[in-house]
Amino acid sequence: MKQFNIIKWGSVYCPFLILGLFACNQPKQTWNKLEGEAIGTTYHITYYGNADEGVTKAQLDSLFDWINHALSTYQENSMISAFNANSDKIWKIKSNMKYAYSDVQHMINMLDMSAYLSKQTGGAFDPTAGALFEAWEVQGKKGVMPDSNLIDSILVRVGMDKLKAMPNGLPQYVDSLLQLNFNAIAKGYTVDIIGDMLHASGVDRFMVEVGGEVLCMGQNPDNKAWTIGVNKPEIGSDAQSIFEVIELEDKALATSGNYRHFYQIGDSILGHTLDPRSGYPVNNELRSATAIHEACSFADAYATAFMVLGLDSSKKIVEQDTTLSAYFIYEEAGGLKGVFVE
Repeated sequence: MKQFNIIKWGSVYCPFLILGLFACNQPKQTWNKLEGEAIGTTYHITYYGNADEGVTKAQLDSLFDWINHALSTYQENSMISAFNANSDKIWKIKSNMKYAYSDVQHMINMLDMSAYLSKQTGGAFDPTAGALFEAWEVQGKKGVMPDSNLIDSILVRVGMDKLKAMPNGLPQYVDSLLQLNFNAIAKGYTVDIIGDMLHASGVDRFMVEVGGEVLCMGQNPDNKAWTIGVNKPEIGSDAQSIFEVIELEDKALATSGNYRHFYQIGDSILGHTLDPRSGYPVNNELRSATAIHEACSFADAYATAFMVLGLDSSKKIVEQDTTLSAYFIYEEAGGLKGVFVE
């Protein structure tokens, strides 16, 4: 598998320094917890270290600010929003210039990983389908099926081949109406950066969770592998409804499913996962896909792609990649079954 330098905290990806992470006197190590809201979701961090190790709330807030400014489609002055609008307006605002270097590096890294992952999944993971996601979000929330002519007009502008890299590594349009959306990888990417922050501070036992995407290193407070619950993929199930428990150590995990986010159009319930190749919501036997990888960004993207591909095609990808494993929940004979694949 191609190797990526996914995170380089404090140098490439985030142009500010981590201060106060190392202390001359080493007090007793304890378990520490941080939690809050960020990038449109919640986060929970548990790590073992002394009071001068790990990360602070202020550092996390800064990190989330930099990531949002680069990758958030909900933030009007973000780099991705400017790219999608084919506008250079944000670079004419002086207060945005401090983000320029970080924005560029985040964007290059996202595109580099996305090109690889799109190829590995046969286009089932494709961040160039941003306009497709938006069309379904707007119409689906109204309970209306998007017009087929609209879907067809968007599909001709979907595909990593619709971008080309400039000498500095940034993307250039082949079609100026192309829209990018990294929501299927951004949470995992954020988890990876936080994990790198903790490593940089000397912490080697921790659990980082952002919006359900998880990275676990070392052992938990009971000196055992961390245990992560996979929810029962049924509409109406809550966080306490667990279908399977997975042990995790020095690995990341991400789960994708359609049981909490869906569109109701007439009498039909359509999952929110879209196939960027067809332009329509997927309809297969998979109800939940959990991907396990050393990088949470990859686990995040693969989990989404697996929901698109279905059980058999997803199993083939996992079986051919020694860095990847997965747990699939699928429907058979009216009931739910689970299978672990590696």
